[in-house]
Amino acid sequence: MSVKGMDFEASFKSGITPDLKRIRKYDENRAREREAFAGKWKFAGFLFLAAAACFLWNWIAGTIVGVLAMAALVNAFIHGRASADTLKFIYMEGNTIPGIITNLEPLTVMALSNLNIDDKHPDRYACFKLPVKQLPDTNVALYKKVPCACGYDYNEGGYHYSIQPFPLCWATGKQEELEPILAEIDKWNRENTDEYEVIKRLSKEFPELPSYHMLLLDENYNAIGSKYYWAEEYSPLPNQLDESFVKEYPDAVYVKDDIPAKDVYNKMIDLAVKDRVYEYISTSGQQDGNPYSNENTGFFTYVSDPVPFMEAMAAHNYSLQAGEYPLFSGKLLVTTKGCWIKGSFVPWSEAVVELNSDDMERIEITANGKRCTFFYVNKNCFAGKESFSEEQWKAALKAEKQNCSVFLNDLKKLCLSLS
Repeated sequence: MSVKGMDFEASFKSGITPDLKRIRKYDENRAREREAFAGKWKFAGFLFLAAAACFLWNWIAGTIVGVLAMAALVNAFIHGRASADTLKFIYMEGNTIPGIITNLEPLTVMALSNLNIDDKHPDRYACFKLPVKQLPDTNVALYKKVPCACGYDYNEGGYHYSIQPFPLCWATGKQEELEPILAEIDKWNRENTDEYEVIKRLSKEFPELPSYHMLLLDENYNAIGSKYYWAEEYSPLPNQLDESFVKEYPDAVYVKDDIPAKDVYNKMIDLAVKDRVYEYISTSGQQDGNPYSNENTGFFTYVSDPVPFMEAMAAHNYSLQAGEYPLFSGKLLVTTKGCWIKGSFVPWSEAVVELNSDDMERIEITANGKRCTFFYVNKNCFAGKESFSEEQWKAALKAEKQNCSVFLNDLKKLCLSLS
């Protein structure tokens, strides 16, 4: 997390003395950054090996590559040192914000911060979902208060575009330092808005919010968007679905054959109609198809010919369990029980099936961060499509992605209800 935008005066500094050894041991954000910087060290090592090899061939070439290797090494060191200094600065000088434990399994903290750079714009807030492995010296319990320091990223305009919470217990175990912080937050909450209750409400309203995602809140603390914290743009929430793009659907085609998955597939079709994504379930003239067939362009996978399907399953080392039915596929196979990722099965309780929010050209589905399949916007069913401008098509894509996102959440709930 960079320190852009950290030159503003924090409304409430923690005042703690961060223990650097403790940060190195517990700070999981630092561990994630260390993983991100690991490639710089590996690249520097590769250049040193290349320099040694070049010296055997030509000392001039070896010297040039050696200089490049030294530059890469210095760059990696500077980044690592800057990361440690940034974290120390955030714990000491960053804004202190309220956080609470919203889930025990997996252990999760949600924290809330104001996004405003100045007082010239309407208040906007962000609520961040942070999975953690441990909270040292903390009595772990549901809705336990966990004060956090906050790091911010800023591009331009009146708001920070991203936040990142750092539980203060990662930097100090001294209760005499943490208790005044909790008291100060409670005092602010009594005089303004109880932000602990806001976080608790949001955790119940959005239980499916993925980890490391943030909710964008308006001045009344109502959620109006969400995004992965490093993504540039927010996606509208289900209650913000764009109704301006009228669709003209053919009648939905339901599964009539007496197959074991008939009821499941028909419930999924009902969800697709409700969420306005039926055209990605089945196209006109196509009611079924093999999941690995080029003709099957939608989510919906109705296996009409078991022989090629079983051959595809064997080729990919998939082994469907009793009562497990395929839903959609591509690079990966998603079923009623979970996802098959690189030959390993991941149940729905551990699977995160979502849209790639960064892809602005098409609707791309991922499972636990791995690309599953993608679709281009089906333009045929939009009323008035002949007169759409380029900007209207961009807006249509945004609306379509949100519709598909809602559908994926509904589909996951359906699958979990079956287990």
